[in-house]
Amino acid sequence: MFRNIKFGDKGYYVALLQKRLLELGYYHIAIRQDEENVLFDIQTSLALRNYQIACGVACDLGVVNDETWRALGFKEWKMAKQKKRTALNLVKSVRWAVRFLLII
Repeated sequence: MFRNIKFGDKGYYVALLQKRLLELGYYHIAIRQDEENVLFDIQTSLALRNYQIACGVACDLGVVNDETWRALGFKEWKMAKQKKRTALNLVKSVRWAVRFLLII
């Protein structure tokens, strides 16, 4: 199941949305590198609405629901979410190993 996001939300899913809209030419603002604090702001909302209208996915303008995620090309949604978790676990493991080695 896809996670619905809308104006005012922030985090990883908003970052995915902004990156995809940028790739498609609907979003024209630099994207923050800190994915946890990326905000679904007015620019994101306008870019999303323009995309939804252009693609005929205007059932719920300004909200990213299952239909919009699929239209954006996120068919492997669970896989994208799992990749993020795997990457975060890898970073945590490396940090733990470095700390352990520094203690010895």
